Amino acid sequence: MLDPGTLASMHRGMMGMMGGGARMPRHMMKIMFAIVDADGDGTLSFEEVMAIHKRIFNAIDANKDGKVTLEELEAFTRD
Repeated sequence: MLDPGTLASMHRGMMGMMGGGARMPRHMMKIMFAIVDADGDGTLSFEEVMAIHKRIFNAIDANKDGKVTLEELEAFTRD
């Protein structure tokens, strides 16, 4: 499982790409793709994408109550 720092870094990279920020280097995108492509088939299924979102959500949800507060999100992106 990825540690919260790695998940935060991936999250910031993805948000930068979607928000018009600096482009993610191709080698980082390949690494992220390989991590998400759990079955190694070279494609991302809906289930694989949802699984990584769940892992990120769980890492942000510091008190594990199934909800993310603004404070938890701020703390996650700050670390």
